[in-house]
Amino acid sequence: MTPYSKIYVDGDYVGTDAVSVALTRGENHTVIVKKEGYNPETVGIKSRVQID
Repeated sequence: MTPYSKIYVDGDYVGTDAVSVALTRGENHTVIVKKEGYNPETVGIKSRVQID
């Protein structure tokens, strides 16, 4: 089992564990964290926050 998590942003591999990634403003983004032996975790980052 690999000790590191693999990080993907918008489908592109960006590194392992703690990474810093510049995201384009005004666009939605998807971050996926994968680690052997665990289910992948997906997080959506929305370009706007709407308050009702």
